[in-house]
Amino acid sequence: MQDSDEETEALQPLKMYFGPSEYTKPFKITAKCYLHKAVGLLETHLKESELKWFLEHPQFKHFFHMHKDPNHKVMGMWLLFLRTACLDKKKEVWFIVNGVPIRYSLEEFALMSGLYCHNYPKPLDSLGCTTFASKMFGPGATVQYLDVENKLLSMKKPSDARLRVAVLYFLCSVIVGKGKTGPNAPNVEKFFLRAVADLELCKTFPWGRFAFENVKDIFYLMKKCNGVVGPQKVFPSFVMPLEVCHFIMHL
Repeated sequence: MQDSDEETEALQPLKMYFGPSEYTKPFKITAKCYLHKAVGLLETHLKESELKWFLEHPQFKHFFHMHKDPNHKVMGMWLLFLRTACLDKKKEVWFIVNGVPIRYSLEEFALMSGLYCHNYPKPLDSLGCTTFASKMFGPGATVQYLDVENKLLSMKKPSDARLRVAVLYFLCSVIVGKGKTGPNAPNVEKFFLRAVADLELCKTFPWGRFAFENVKDIFYLMKKCNGVVGPQKVFPSFVMPLEVCHFIMHL
């Protein structure tokens, strides 16, 4: 699952990002992983023949059997963040809960997400193409999350093109979200625009590895907090494995 040159090393925490005095302070954290919204829209907008692609997808199908809560809370994830240890290595995170170290690496991510986490096909830059995205959004156009959502909603009839836009919508809603919305929001991942040109690639590609690379968002969030629970923060990455990690921690 992990690269062969990666070695398991003993945990060597330098310090904690937050002190115990911060644990009881009120805080609000929001996520840009729109899993419940994306599943709901696809289930209502797509025809059965199109939805079948997702229901039979080896990595995505179980998302469509999850409980859908319009007021989904992510505070459990924040309870983990409060107990994050500072480490030199950035390919894994350690949470210290009641003196017990809990690792969150690619291996744990794979077990909890159900997404493929094997090595990328090589060369990654040559996979897919931009032909379909250029046809849908214009050659060289900057594509944002709302552009994809609006395009999908505007397509009223089932077609191969609508299915590809639906896959693009799912990827940018769930796998890698964005911290901002509106006119200044970051663009959709360029690889997503290339990947949807090949739906077979979208079935076998290791989306778990792609999503886990954004573990750096945890360290970015910790750095912005600077050891103090302050204003509301946004976490744009795939949150489900972290929520499962919090649940397991309390078993």
